Amino acid sequence: MTERRKFYRVEDILPILLTKIDNKTKDIRSRIMSGSALACPLYREEEKAESDVTLPPKLWRVLGDIDFKLNMLLDRFTIESEGLNKACNRRVSISPHGLNLTAAEKFEVNDLLEMKILLASYPATAVMLYGVVTRVQQLETGEYDTGIIFKELESDVQNVLAQYMFNRQREIIRRQIQD
Repeated sequence: MTERRKFYRVEDILPILLTKIDNKTKDIRSRIMSGSALACPLYREEEKAESDVTLPPKLWRVLGDIDFKLNMLLDRFTIESEGLNKACNRRVSISPHGLNLTAAEKFEVNDLLEMKILLASYPATAVMLYGVVTRVQQLETGEYDTGIIFKELESDVQNVLAQYMFNRQREIIRRQIQD
């Protein structure tokens, strides 16, 4: 059997909010909604070396801790304000190009969806993606197996997805080795 997919996929269960939007919507660009603590300059070694060397190391660590905690609070606020803390956990198969999921809602092929996804990472990272439904198949359970291709995927969001998938694959392999 020949593999049709060009990208690797990861199976997971993730909180996702799905909203059908008008296909004529113009300004659809994926974005990172949280996870700012990952980009905290106080934790980047190259920027730490360029920082003001007159600060005592202990003060530098305290400021770094405060900055990290504030970013975590802001991320938590973003997650709650976007409704992701109440999102439905869905079994997904995700790749850098799209995802497959089981949904109670029936979408039609070519529907445009807005997807808010909370990635299982530390710190928690939420992304907003847009995609087009490419396949819908009703299951015996009454739910729908839905295939979605991402649309207008920004490179920073694609990098976050790729990093998440890479880390998740490493975790799965590590568990298999331990068993």
